[in-house]
Amino acid sequence: MKNYSSIFTLAFWGWCVALTSAVGQVTTLPNSIGIGPSTNPAIPLHINKSGEAMRIDGASNPFAAYYNNGLLKGYVQTTPTTLTIGTSNTTSDLEFRTNTLSRMLISGSTGDITMSSRLNAGSGLRLTGPLVVSGSSGAVGQVLMTLGNTSPMWVDVVQNPQVGFEATYASSITLAHNTENVLSGFTENWDDGSMLNPLAGEITIPSSGLYRFECKLSLGRVGNNPAIEQGKLRFALYQNGTLIRQMHFDYKINGLGLAVAHQNFVESVKLSQGDRIVFSIVQSNESNTPILLYVNGTGGDTQFRGYKIY
Repeated sequence: MKNYSSIFTLAFWGWCVALTSAVGQVTTLPNSIGIGPSTNPAIPLHINKSGEAMRIDGASNPFAAYYNNGLLKGYVQTTPTTLTIGTSNTTSDLEFRTNTLSRMLISGSTGDITMSSRLNAGSGLRLTGPLVVSGSSGAVGQVLMTLGNTSPMWVDVVQNPQVGFEATYASSITLAHNTENVLSGFTENWDDGSMLNPLAGEITIPSSGLYRFECKLSLGRVGNNPAIEQGKLRFALYQNGTLIRQMHFDYKINGLGLAVAHQNFVESVKLSQGDRIVFSIVQSNESNTPILLYVNGTGGDTQFRGYKIY
């Protein structure tokens, strides 16, 4: 009888040799398959080939699945418009590593992204949810402040309070000769921050900073007394009872009984929260008689204004 077993064996090895030549060296071992030259038999599937080494193709969203002890953990899938790298359940995180080190971790349960190094967003960074820093997303109106080489934090913005006032008198008032007149009984035009007590004439500083005071003074004769032609005026600021600023003016009275020009007082003063400011006027003239701090209600005469610069 012919030895059919030997004939079959020779035919099989001939087929393997032909197949190896046709596909470019396919090596099959009990626990591994090698495709290409110089493959490592310790690797279950080793492909050693230049160019396109492997292709997964399919007409309907093909994917490669990855299991661990029979449990699906992740996959790589293509669709007509996307390439998806994903995990299959809430216990599987997605991690990116370089140089064996974790660089980015996406939590499977929360979707949180943890970066172990800096993020370079050269074309801008757009958020659709809260920005959480050190476990906090801050409160409305807070800004993110850097703290050197430690983690930044959310802080309140220290804003310059919008405070200021403008006041005048309802009618002209009389200034006695050579007598200090502490001004009071104002009529407010506006008062942002309630810093002026119009009745007492006292300004209470709401926050520390630089304040500016502008006062326009219009003068007139009492009863159009022709004996008054000129005089002197001192306008002053008192801070907590202490004189801090003053300005001296010479004035002349015209034929209509009014000062030839308004007297303007402008000063900028550094003040502290809680300071109290009052205005004072002393006038004297050659007739030793009173004069008017003139008001006609048109807004173009006596006015007092104060506001915070910073």
